[in-house]
Amino acid sequence: MPISGSVKGKAAIKATLAAMPDTVRAELGEAIRVTASEVVRNAKMSVPVRTGTLRNHIKFSFSPTYARARVGIEAGTVVIDGRPLRASYYAHMVEYGTVKMSAHPFMRPAFEGQKTPLDSRMRAAQRATIDTVTNIGSRYL
Repeated sequence: MPISGSVKGKAAIKATLAAMPDTVRAELGEAIRVTASEVVRNAKMSVPVRTGTLRNHIKFSFSPTYARARVGIEAGTVVIDGRPLRASYYAHMVEYGTVKMSAHPFMRPAFEGQKTPLDSRMRAAQRATIDTVTNIGSRYL
């Protein structure tokens, strides 16, 4: 089972972002893109490294159209003790542990550690958007 996270109200958020002007979407999108890259950076710093293959499979993708980012384990294989395993399957075992191996969480703490910074980035994006809209409107006064 791959490791994933989700946001409640995703459909409403996507619809709202699609209806927003490009300047608003760009500001919010940059906050989301930076947060996703920080989640990846933090996860890579805290994942246990045996061969480095799992660490190298931690990636993110970003869609500027919807200001949406996905963070997770990229498709590919990891060879453990001569056995090829899907990187996402192996990540699950590392994150949550197995009968023979203790858990070494790396994704969840990376996500949790970005909640407050994301809030700050979104507030900064909101301020920048208000400034932009105010400046656009002031040209017509």
